[in-house]
Amino acid sequence: MSTDKVRICISAYLNKSQKRIDALYCCVYSILSQTYDNFEIYIHHDGPLDDKSLADKFRKISNKITFIDNLEHKGHWGFYHRHNVSMMSPHADWILYTNEDNYYVPIFLESMLKAAKQFNSKMAYCDSIHNYINYQVLDTSVNVGRIDMGSFISHMDLIKSTPWTDY
Repeated sequence: MSTDKVRICISAYLNKSQKRIDALYCCVYSILSQTYDNFEIYIHHDGPLDDKSLADKFRKISNKITFIDNLEHKGHWGFYHRHNVSMMSPHADWILYTNEDNYYVPIFLESMLKAAKQFNSKMAYCDSIHNYINYQVLDTSVNVGRIDMGSFISHMDLIKSTPWTDY
């Protein structure tokens, strides 16, 4: 397998709900358990952080984690901002956008990169299982209403060629 670096951007809105914080921990640990380990994690928190120690807790889990805290809740603005921040990285070859409630099997990154390279593609995607619908497989084929961003890995060249100027 190549030594391509993957940037993983996790969108999180960590209000006072412990359920959201627990989901983020599960997401982070599922990523840290990957068989492909050349990645960095950017947690983009969309809103004021109620627990100011939370950012330090995540930074202490792994030196691969960068925690970005927006000063106010922007809603969907968080995704637009995350996209543009991710494009600033000269060190990443691939990118995975995801949410705090997505979890990954240990071979996810390895399998996605292998599939993309096998077909000389700038993107790879797969179906996913979502726990908010009782762990059912969600068809994530490229179709309006069926895309889950956590099921796609894209080459940075593709991302940089499609900049977003607003939500």
